[in-house]
Amino acid sequence: MAMNELEMFLSTWEHEAGKTLKLLQVLPVRQYDFRPDAGGRSLGELAWHLAEADAYPSFVIESGQFNLGIKPPNIERPRQVEALAPGYERVHQEAVARIRKLTPEDLDRSIPFVTGPTPIRDILWSAILAHSVHHRGQLSLMCRLAGGQVPALYGPNREEAAAMRATATGGGLRLGDGNTWSPGSTGTVVGRGWNDGLERFGTIKRPEVDSETVWFHPVPGLTANRLKHICHESANRKD
Repeated sequence: MAMNELEMFLSTWEHEAGKTLKLLQVLPVRQYDFRPDAGGRSLGELAWHLAEADAYPSFVIESGQFNLGIKPPNIERPRQVEALAPGYERVHQEAVARIRKLTPEDLDRSIPFVTGPTPIRDILWSAILAHSVHHRGQLSLMCRLAGGQVPALYGPNREEAAAMRATATGGGLRLGDGNTWSPGSTGTVVGRGWNDGLERFGTIKRPEVDSETVWFHPVPGLTANRLKHICHESANRKD
């Protein structure tokens, strides 16, 4: 059965929130006050704005009132980098609980918002989701500027790309669990695709058929046995 729009939003939002949490968990712990722009937010302030982007719009949707004088619960900003990720996770789950009270029909309903009456649909996709992705991109850059290592969100990060190039040159594939799979022993990666988790995987073909090697994006938790299984399943594919 196809998802309705509300279910699609909740699924997409949860997917993106997981990526946001990955970034928050690796922010440089001593750089809370790092501020490359004297007139802009610090690293800690920008990171917490990602929680605010979930909390305030969802709170307005639940109450049906736009009043900046009323704050959502648990929105006080943590003052240490280590507290940002768990704080965000708590605020996000509270926001999800608010949105889960909606019905698909509610998305057409307009409520007071920043620029006037706004359909709930627009608040969900723009004020919550797009808004968060926008600021997460800013935070990713700030993390790098502060000396941190940004996790892979869509495709490998700089360090992973370098490792893949080095491993490919050596004739093997470095998996996410630290194992090394040598393609020549059973099969060689000759294609690529996407699994249900939107992570890239390799497709395999027997070396006597084709020995071409292409890039492989390691999937978290993938083991050598799983890659052998993929090799067996994909022996006659070239996609």
